[in-house]
Amino acid sequence: MEEEIPMIAIDGGPCSGKTSVMAMLSEKLSNFGFRVFVVPEAATIIINSGFDPRVFSNEHEILRIQEAIFNTQLHLEQQCADTADKLRYGINEQKPLLLCDRGIIGAKAYFPERCSGYFETLAKLKGFETAELMNRYNGVIHLVTAAKGAEKFYTLENNKARRENMEEARAIDQRIKNCWIGHPHLKVIDNSTDFEGKKHRVLTAICRFLEIPAPIEIERKFLVKMVDMDVLAFHRHRKVEIEQFYLNSTSGEELRLRKRGYDGSYSYFLTKKTKTTDPMIRYETEKIISHYDFLAMSENADKSKSIIKKDRICFLHNSQYFELDFFRSPDRLKNLILLEIELTEQNDKVEIPDWIKIEKEVTYNPAYSNFNLASKK
Repeated sequence: MEEEIPMIAIDGGPCSGKTSVMAMLSEKLSNFGFRVFVVPEAATIIINSGFDPRVFSNEHEILRIQEAIFNTQLHLEQQCADTADKLRYGINEQKPLLLCDRGIIGAKAYFPERCSGYFETLAKLKGFETAELMNRYNGVIHLVTAAKGAEKFYTLENNKARRENMEEARAIDQRIKNCWIGHPHLKVIDNSTDFEGKKHRVLTAICRFLEIPAPIEIERKFLVKMVDMDVLAFHRHRKVEIEQFYLNSTSGEELRLRKRGYDGSYSYFLTKKTKTTDPMIRYETEKIISHYDFLAMSENADKSKSIIKKDRICFLHNSQYFELDFFRSPDRLKNLILLEIELTEQNDKVEIPDWIKIEKEVTYNPAYSNFNLASKK
């Protein structure tokens, strides 16, 4: 199979440092052997061309502009991906990589709130489900606006398309984050360090998305005693259906196939995980595969392992991204609930919401790994 060109979305609120981060990544990632292609932000192009939705009051006119932004962003991403694919053999030994300056999903945050569902309608007109558009990205970085935690650095001077005051910046920042809830590799980079530290955390997180010699999964896992479902119902979240099983492997790697999606739309993934001496850190590579490849590879399923089916509830809490798993199959796991969080630093503090009661941490307990949970023994 032809190796997919990785695509990473760099999103964020107003004055979050996105432009500086993109420049840093272009330089740093080239040192890891990547040829970085940057997909520009369509909204900035459209707004700087005179089509600013903020100067229009008519909702129909605003939607026409947002539709133009959607179409332009989708076109830019597709054209850049196609061009990078055609150039992949003419860029020496470098691996092509696409960095998207605000992925298309983030554009949903700027649609009028009264026009719920219009973004999804546009996607379907282009032949996509929203889940497909989201899962096209290998990873998503959300940079928190300086208006939240670094207020003295908030400015409107370095982007002519920006007009938000700090309160508006915080609001749009939250709306953008909410758009990405449900993505399997969303990293929220806040302002808890200085800007150099912020950039370092972005680079560290992206190393986990890419096949480079760096630890790309640092997670904490907790056995859940109780979830207040009434509170969860009012907390913004997304339920994702997951079906996964394991393949026979002779190389010592853990090979996993996963079907993942919601609202009847699914994407398919092949994951390879390699252990290190620290059970909290593993090397991981993952790529999107076609439905056909998924079915073909499933013929090599490890018969000693059960197929795991679970509902994953994805949500944000205090700028940390949590995944709450309710197991549906096999029957012996139906009462099991696990809470996971992927960290950007090994010593990050985990802030679990008070409506989830934890029985114990099981990060270091191999019995709660998906691989061992699938065991039929």
